[in-house]
Amino acid sequence: MLTIRCCKILSDLLMASSPVDKHVFMDKYNVSERSIKYDINRLRSWLNDKKSHVNIAYIPKLGFELSGNSADIYKTTISRELKVR
Repeated sequence: MLTIRCCKILSDLLMASSPVDKHVFMDKYNVSERSIKYDINRLRSWLNDKKSHVNIAYIPKLGFELSGNSADIYKTTISRELKVR
């Protein structure tokens, strides 16, 4: 299961029109770089467990973004597991 912060990070990535730098997440959620890395890894694992064709890519010097086709991203986001607890 995803934490509330993981759901919010995934939502941020969905809404982003460009890669999101880890410092944006660190400032927004008032957490360490390590916490963001754990959250991103948790999200990647969750996406993999769902057999989704969506992944979180890291682009050096730019940040994180969702990769995959838009239909896959849409299907992933409407999954019931994404509901914030």
